[in-house]
Amino acid sequence: MHGSKFIFSRYPPNTVVILFNSQKRWNPEKHLICETWSSSANLSKSIQNPTNKTKDLAHVRHAFLPNLVCKWATYIAICKVSPNLSALSLSDTRMKSVPVPFRKAYETKHDVISCFSPLFYNERWQLIIPTLEIYRQYGVGLQVFYIQSIRKEIYNFLQAYKNANLVEIEPWIMINLGPEHSKLKDPNSELEWRNQAGAHTDCFLKYREAAEFIIVADIDDILFPRIGNNYIQEFQALSSQYPFAAGFTYNRYNTEVVASKSPTGFSLFKLIDSARISNEFEDGKSVIRPSRVQTAWIHWPSIYESGYHIITVPEKRNFMIHLRNWTMVF
Repeated sequence: MHGSKFIFSRYPPNTVVILFNSQKRWNPEKHLICETWSSSANLSKSIQNPTNKTKDLAHVRHAFLPNLVCKWATYIAICKVSPNLSALSLSDTRMKSVPVPFRKAYETKHDVISCFSPLFYNERWQLIIPTLEIYRQYGVGLQVFYIQSIRKEIYNFLQAYKNANLVEIEPWIMINLGPEHSKLKDPNSELEWRNQAGAHTDCFLKYREAAEFIIVADIDDILFPRIGNNYIQEFQALSSQYPFAAGFTYNRYNTEVVASKSPTGFSLFKLIDSARISNEFEDGKSVIRPSRVQTAWIHWPSIYESGYHIITVPEKRNFMIHLRNWTMVF
C-alpha cells in the first residue's frame, strides 16, 4: 500500500483523506481503521497515551474506475479525526496499526491552479517555457509540476519560478516494495500511465482548498481563452451558463510547432506563430470546480457530487491545442 494523506476543510470538520495504491484484488469493502491522537506530543508518545486516542471506520472506495488491464488500482479512504490532530495511524482489523505521516491541504487562495501530469524523462525545455508563460499570462496563479525524472537544468529553471511563488514542485516517486517482495510484479508497471491519474488526484486533493477552478492537463496541452479575456472570466462564464457543472472538458487537437534547438534562438512569439492545428482529435482535458468534485482522472473528474455533471465545451466556442508534433531548427 502506498499513498498520500491530507487534512481538509471542505469536507466536514476534522476529516482526513488518504489516497493510496494497492493490488486491484484488494477489496475496498475491507475494513480500515483510522486511529488519531490530539496531543502536541510526538507520535510514539501519543500512541502510548490511550486517553486522547480516537478511532473511526474509514470509508474506502476506488478513486476512479480501475483499468481492466492493470493489476494495481488507486483508492481513497475518508476518516474523521481528532481535533488538533498530531498523529495518525492506519490498520485493518487483523494487524497492528502503522503510523501514517500527514500534511495539511494548501491554503493560499488563487482563482485558478493548474495540476500537470508527472514529468518523466523530461528534457524538452522548449515545451516548459510556453506552458509556464501562457498559463501565467492568462491567470493561473499557481502551476503545480509533479516530477519523476527531469534534466537538472530544467529543474533549476522551474525552481526559479517556484522562488517567485508561481510554481510548486511535487516529487512523484516510484513505488518500491523492498527486497522482501521482489518476486511480485512491479506495481509501477501495473498502474495506468505510471500512476498518472493518481498524481492528478494527489494534486487535486492537496490544492482544492485554495482554488475556485483547477485545470488538470499535460504540459503540452494549452488553452487560449476565447469565452473570456482570461481563464477566470471564461470559467465563470461557463459556470453561469451551466450552474450544475462539476467541471468542463475541452476537446484537444494535435498541433505542430517549430522551435529553435538553441536557447539563444528561441522565441515564444515565433513558436506560437508557427502553430498549425490539425484535424486530429484526442480525448479532452478538464477544468474542475473543486467544491463539487472528490477525485480527478486523466481526462475528466471521476467522483463528483450528486446532482452535478461534466460539460464538454462546444468546439465552436473553444478547445485545447495539444503541442504534439515538434520540428527543431538551428
